[in-house]
Parts: sequence; structure tokens; C-alpha cells
Amino acid sequence: MSSPSKPLVLAELEIPGRTGPVAETPVKIWGINIAAALGNFPLNGLLCQAGPWGNMAVGDKLTIFWGTGQNVWVETVDQTEVKTQLSMFVP
Repeated sequence: MSSPSKPLVLAELEIPGRTGPVAETPVKIWGINIAAALGNFPLNGLLCQAGPWGNMAVGDKLTIFWGTGQNVWVETVDQTEVKTQLSMFVP
């Protein structure tokens, strides 16, 4: 795993087909259009992409939250994913 062991802030999650930002105060708020949510990959879910990050290492965990405290996806980095962009389909 990467060091230090405390959580680090990553770049924004990429969602192909997102719209916006629709608001920028106090933080940027993005929209997700119906095609990105249901049309692009109707059998797979919403395509999300993250990384690579500076000290990406085997065993790093990426968690995607929907709202407050509702994690909808957890990805653990394996050897083949180090220093690459992670792509996942969130239901």
C-alpha cells in the first residue's frame, strides 16, 4: 500500500457524459444526464474512471460514495492496475 497510511484527496472522479458544473459554490456540483446513467451502458451501470494517482500501489482502495456514507463501489488496486486509470461500472 502507498504511504502515508492516512487518506489522500484524489482528483475528481471522471464520469463520461456528465454535465456541468451546474453550481460552483461552495463546491462544484456536476450533473449526470440520462444517457450517462442509463443509456450508454444499460447492462453495466454508470461508467466511472479514477487515477492514476501519485503514489498508487497494490492494495490501495478507492471507494465511491453516493451521498453521505453510502458507498456504492470499492475497488482494490492489483498489480496490473498500478499507474493506470481505473474504470468501473457502478450499478
